[in-house]
Amino acid sequence: LLSNGTYAWVNRSYERFFHLHTDEIRGKHFRDILGEKAYEKSRPYFEKALRGEGSKFETTLVGKDSTRHLLVEYVPDLAPDGNVRG
Repeated sequence: LLSNGTYAWVNRSYERFFHLHTDEIRGKHFRDILGEKAYEKSRPYFEKALRGEGSKFETTLVGKDSTRHLLVEYVPDLAPDGNVRG
């Protein structure tokens, strides 16, 4: 995720789970893909990563045809100057 909460890329597992192609996800805000409930649960961890701190949490994500139990880890993407890019 970029610092504005939009997707830069996703892997094939993510595509399959959401039944969307990368091109349908790239540039969209993660609230629009995950839904409001999952977004609100993950937002504090995402915001922590945007402050330059890594974070982990466990969650359950319900998709169109399956449910996944996940260990999510947000790792800040730092620019050479130390600013957080995403």
